[in-house]
Amino acid sequence: WTGMIEDAFTLILNIISNRFIGKYILNETEVRRKLTNYFPSDETVFTNSGRSAILLAIQGLSIAKGDEIIISSFNCPAVIDPIITSGATPVLIDCNTNCGINTTMFKKAINKRTKAVILTNIYGRLDERDVIRKIIGTQKIAIINDLSQSLIVPGLNPSFFRHDEIYIFSFGPEKHIYCFGGGAIFSPKRHLIAK
Repeated sequence: WTGMIEDAFTLILNIISNRFIGKYILNETEVRRKLTNYFPSDETVFTNSGRSAILLAIQGLSIAKGDEIIISSFNCPAVIDPIITSGATPVLIDCNTNCGINTTMFKKAINKRTKAVILTNIYGRLDERDVIRKIIGTQKIAIINDLSQSLIVPGLNPSFFRHDEIYIFSFGPEKHIYCFGGGAIFSPKRHLIAK
């Protein structure tokens, strides 16, 4: 609660400061600097929601109508909506005992229309990335790693962020990096961030 109260106080101070002085107390540069405790780089793109971050990730990967994106059947509608909005087809597969993607079912679900898999890491339990990456092999299937539900980001080993195409974050009040809303995308592949 203390953190939420401090955030609310900072928000109110910023609104008052902008109204009477004409500028915010915390500018974007300072906010980005503070967020480096949570993110692997300042090359993070901020969005209005985690849902928008997923949609931008899909668009950045040039996934289009007729393409398929594999996700776990135990998921949030905010993950499915952007897939449908993009024109792609969500392919829901069974869960494993950690509520993540069942890797046996994942292997069977892959076909020539499969362009990506979204790992939701539900309840902060990481999906079996290494196994999934091994199944994908040389196929051109992107991994979108959704860390909106994960409690592991602060202090996470930076090497965690080197392998997958895109990482998604969400900042709702119920999230581990909470705010009044918003989302973000990070990718170690600069051409994707540029897109």
